Formats: sequence, structure tokens, C-alpha cells
Amino acid sequence: KNLFCELVDVNTPIIYIEDYDFIRVDELVAECAFGAKVTEWNPATGDTCFYTKEKQPAEEMREKTPGYSKERSLELFLHEYYSKSVSPDRFIVLKNIHDYINEPAIKTYLHLIAQRRLYDRNFDATIIIVSPKSVVPQEIEKYVSFFEIPYPDDDARDDIINSHIEINGYKGVLSEDDRKELLQSLKGMREFEVDRVIDMAMSKDGSLSAKDKSMILKQKKQMVKNSGLLELINVKEKLEDIGGLEKLKEYLGKKEKILKNLVKAREAHVATPKGVFIVGMPGCGKSLCAKAAANLFNVPLLKLDMGSMLGKYV
Repeated sequence: KNLFCELVDVNTPIIYIEDYDFIRVDELVAECAFGAKVTEWNPATGDTCFYTKEKQPAEEMREKTPGYSKERSLELFLHEYYSKSVSPDRFIVLKNIHDYINEPAIKTYLHLIAQRRLYDRNFDATIIIVSPKSVVPQEIEKYVSFFEIPYPDDDARDDIINSHIEINGYKGVLSEDDRKELLQSLKGMREFEVDRVIDMAMSKDGSLSAKDKSMILKQKKQMVKNSGLLELINVKEKLEDIGGLEKLKEYLGKKEKILKNLVKAREAHVATPKGVFIVGMPGCGKSLCAKAAANLFNVPLLKLDMGSMLGKYV
């Protein structure tokens, strides 16, 4: 919240939030607005009241005009806003406009409004673009600052667990060790993803424990599959399938004990394993080692396609 408010206070014309959790973004904007007026546009309801999510009368009038389209709606919305002598709103929230942002009139209005934010003392509204896709035309990129909503930390994830226990009336006892194991497994998930996964864990048998780690792992696999850049490799190989490489297998065996007791290892100040770099000619067992290690550690094996990384739009 503090970082977001700082971006606003230093007159950032356009703040781009690449995220799909609109509820959390709305909460963030509302906190920084301090009750001031906020207007919203989205492809579903057009000109919308940010707080009530009701379609505004102005949008209903636009829908009755000949040649109405969502693109035209956004263009008129920005035109009317730019034409105001004084900005009545604290924020202009534009959601999912990535399909329209490259239209000449729309990116020009964004450019003009951004300039008014910088140079017109009577115009102090900040544009906030919220979208799961990052699309920034060259004409406005100098006015844009990206803001990333951080992943929930241990305390936030712990609060979500406690909230679910209270709401569901869970009478069992979640041991401290199980709680630490769950908190570790839930890392790397957005707040609503953590919320959903805990719901799924509790709906299965009405309880929470470290045994739910396997279900959490399955959900992470699905998240990876949806990312597009990474490929999830299913593994069944074991260390016994590797011929030779005794030093490597001995090393992996030692690290398995740390990874399976990571919380206790950290408490004892044992260094967390960072990784192994394997180099060799094709067919010497590099991929086999990776698969066996993933199976041993009970973690997902991810493959990154460097060809995709070098793509024009990545």
C-alpha cells in the first residue's frame, strides 16, 4: 500500500498493474483514495461506479447512439474526462483495456490525460490500468510506471489459514509443525490462490495438516501449466535408474533430508540447497538426473524452452 501511494504522491501519470485479482486491486485503490471519488471503465459495463460497480447513466446514453461499440465507449469516456476543466476524481481505473489500448484515439487520449496530470494543477487524477496482460503503446510508455502486487508473506498466509479455521468451525488442532509445513508449501501463490487451495484442502476431510502438501503441489502444477512458458514434466525415474554418478547420488540423498525437513533445517541454520549445474554431451543422463532428483525431492520438474524465451513478445 505504501509503495502504491508513493507512486501516486510523486505525480505518476499512469500506473499499470499486471494482475488478474481485481478484488485485491480495488481494495488497494480504495485504501489510497481515502474516500475520494474514483471512476472506472471496463469492457463489461463500460462507464462504471468504482464503489458500487453499477453502470453509469452516461454509459446507458452512449449505448443508444448509432455505431456504439466498447472501443467507441472507451474513446468517449476518455474524451469527456480529458475535456473537464477540473478533474473530479482521484483515480481513473481502466480494466482489461489491452484489446483497445493501441487504437490511435485511445492511446492519444491517454497521452493527453497523462500530460495534464503532470502540468495542470487543477487536474490531479491518476490513471490506473489493470489487466492480466501487459500492453503498453510506445507513445505512452514514458508516462507509465508498473506496480506489482506482492505475494502474501508468511504472516498473511497464516492469517488466511486462521480465517478458514474460524469460518469453517474446525475443531481439530493444527500442530505448529504442520502449520509451518503448510506455510512453506503455499509460497509462490497469490492471495486468492492460497484461499482457494485451503478451501479445497478443508472440503476434502474437514481438516488441515501437512498431508495436504500433495494437493497443494497438484494445484501448483496446474498454475505452471497455465503460465505458457514452462512445461511440467511428469516423472517416475529414481536414483537407482542412474548408472554411475555415485557422488551426485550421494549429494542428492543428503539434500533430500534437508528439503523434507526444511522448516526445522532453517531453524537450525542449515543452508538451503540452491541447485546443481550439469553439463555433458547428449545422452549422458542429464535429463534422467533431473527427473530422478525431482522424484526424490517430491517437487515439480519444470522445463523452460529457451526458444520461447527468445520470442518477440516474451
